[in-house]
Amino acid sequence: MKTKLTTIIAILICIGSFASTAEAQARTEDEQAIQKILSDFVTAWNQHDMKLWSQLFTDDADFVVVTAKHLRGRDEIFKHHDELHKGPFKDHAMKAGWQDVRFLRADVALGHVKFEPGNDKMKRTALGTAVLVKQNGRWFITAFHNTLLYGPALPEQFPPDSK
Repeated sequence: MKTKLTTIIAILICIGSFASTAEAQARTEDEQAIQKILSDFVTAWNQHDMKLWSQLFTDDADFVVVTAKHLRGRDEIFKHHDELHKGPFKDHAMKAGWQDVRFLRADVALGHVKFEPGNDKMKRTALGTAVLVKQNGRWFITAFHNTLLYGPALPEQFPPDSK
């Protein structure tokens, strides 16, 4: 009886250890995927490929730009930023890094992104808050709020009715 109980306990410990290892591996893969989202975000931005950039967002994503304009959905996010990249941001480049990322659930993460000037003559910096979701095994940005830390918003960034 004692041997049977010891065997059952040993099996449960092994199962628990295997489950913990599998969860840790999944978390590491998710963290790497979220790192890649930001890397792809910066690469597409710096290449001015707003179609590729907008594919990092869910279809129903929300994006609040530095001027507080609220963009709804991937198409609107694309159109707004594509116009900026045809005009005032046509030569703009940036650098960015995660300040932090935490998992709210296994398929939802919250992170803060620090944006540094690449070739921005005004040396603007910003802080973005991102909510990411995992859909069909892939991570996407579903909400993003961008706030300037230093430097002015460009006049071209303001909607016509706010001037």
